[in-house]
Amino acid sequence: MARTLDGYRVTPALFLWAANILLGVLLSFSFFGRVSDAPSVSVGLFGVFALLSSIGILSLGPGLLSVLLCKVIRGPLQAWALALCWTIAILVLFIDTRLHGFYGYHINSTVMAAIFTPGIEQSVSVGWGEILPLIFIVLGLVPAQAWLVSRRPMQKETRWSLGIIAGSLLGFLVLPLLESAAGPDFKGSIAERADAIPGPDFADPMGVYFTDLEKRALLDIPAPDLPEDAPSWNILVVVLDCLRADALSPGVSPRIHAFAQDARQFQNHMSGGNWTQHGIFSLIYGWHGSYWKPTLKKKAAPPLLRTLKKAGYDFRISAAAAQTFPAFRDTAWVEIQEDVYDQFPGESPWKRDEQAVHDFSKWLQERETTAPFFSFFLLDSTHQVYSFPQDDAPFTPFEETIRYLPISYGTDTEQRERIRNRYRNAIHYADGLVGQILDSLSENGLKENTLVVITGDHGEEFWEHEIWGHSTNFSKEQVYVPFLIQGPTVSAGIETRPTSHLDFSRTILEWLGVSPSFASEYSLGENMFRPKDHRTRVAGGWQGLALHNQDHIIFLPSPEGGRTSVYTENWERLNNPDAVLKNAQPAIQRLQEECARFLAPALQNSPPIPPKR
Repeated sequence: MARTLDGYRVTPALFLWAANILLGVLLSFSFFGRVSDAPSVSVGLFGVFALLSSIGILSLGPGLLSVLLCKVIRGPLQAWALALCWTIAILVLFIDTRLHGFYGYHINSTVMAAIFTPGIEQSVSVGWGEILPLIFIVLGLVPAQAWLVSRRPMQKETRWSLGIIAGSLLGFLVLPLLESAAGPDFKGSIAERADAIPGPDFADPMGVYFTDLEKRALLDIPAPDLPEDAPSWNILVVVLDCLRADALSPGVSPRIHAFAQDARQFQNHMSGGNWTQHGIFSLIYGWHGSYWKPTLKKKAAPPLLRTLKKAGYDFRISAAAAQTFPAFRDTAWVEIQEDVYDQFPGESPWKRDEQAVHDFSKWLQERETTAPFFSFFLLDSTHQVYSFPQDDAPFTPFEETIRYLPISYGTDTEQRERIRNRYRNAIHYADGLVGQILDSLSENGLKENTLVVITGDHGEEFWEHEIWGHSTNFSKEQVYVPFLIQGPTVSAGIETRPTSHLDFSRTILEWLGVSPSFASEYSLGENMFRPKDHRTRVAGGWQGLALHNQDHIIFLPSPEGGRTSVYTENWERLNNPDAVLKNAQPAIQRLQEECARFLAPALQNSPPIPPKR
């Protein structure tokens, strides 16, 4: 075998292939940093074999390319070509380990789409602290890999190389046997390890189902007409990015706290998403996040704004972050793009927020019409990296600079508190801007006939479940947000019954006089002023949908989201979810009906609804 391979000049490629599989496995053990301890030997072995198999499958691309390079390139250039090929592969894997170390997920189609979306640079902060280590890795790996290629592998090394390559590629055949041996009581531990590693996973039925939904066309959704005697009230929605439910207090946000005393406070309120895309989408449309792609493809405006536009409303959308990421210019604001203001001067989000508030106040002063308006604010100061003037920082000590790469390896209690203080300072600064917005209404005589909503697009986690940020899970910290309403006919008080972002559009239209009998034609939400005592609420993210009921959180994955799983209210994964899933079948079937309600019928060859578990 070795002589044959030598004849084709591919033994260096095979040797380097095997060496990088081992290097990749060593790098990838960090993926298990957040998984629970293995409850049995078979579960532990499953994790090891799953990791080896995953790296083997991921190595196929650079491995086959390196074999091809060995055949077509001769001389000293061959070693450098192979070295560059595998250095790029290891570099991508290293980036994936850090992405997973920080966010808990891998490079996927959502991540890749985001990278090439205009406006991403205003939402994701990457500096030299993240770039320099990557440069050092390249400078170290390329010559090391070239040296490995330049030495002639011995026959024994070639056989070992073939064994490592073949074993890693065929490892996935062992996984079903290990999973069966683990038993039903360890399903959660098995799924936890399968979800932690990169590469292909067993297709979950819900992933197949959501894939089918995304292919179906959005129907023409009606926008109800306001009655002729509808009041001409203004609507102002102020959204603070990353505003978790417990973030507001007299010390952190005195202006919003004062506002809340005369407002309806919804203290059991959940966003429709764990990130901005689904949070704002669910708020403005009143639909689940599974409708995002069909809506984006059709560029369909939300029924709420279409109704207001027919009624003669003016619009003003203000955001410090570009509304191309997420693609709200092609969804929520698609019919009012000329009224979207998202290009403000200033390098820092707090400066752009400040300018947006100034321009809004000027707009109110200079309006020459008595037509009512709908205005939407998305304040970006409170988004990572939490932006505020350094001389306006009442909460100390705070983290001076957020360095994502070191944080992805872990943090101590002191650093976590400094980062939390930075978040508090950003909210404190944004609170002052909210105060300026409210003052502008009063100064222009608009307070009495304007309904004002203050809320968050999603929450923010601070290591309550060993992770920081949002878009990583569906814990209460990431999806519960404040929701305050003050305005005409709205009585102040505290509402503790469950409400959702999906309720907002229906609530506004019925507040303006639209009959509740039309609600199911354009909304999936309830009326927030008449909430149910109990309900199952839904939040969406790139990884799928999550149903929150009184006792559990049921996660239903997208194709890249992992496996169907069940968590406690404190986001602890159940090892055996079968009983909960069985009892939740009515809620899951109702969700499936809601996810399909506004879509064209499935094609005849579309996959069926997943069977009951």
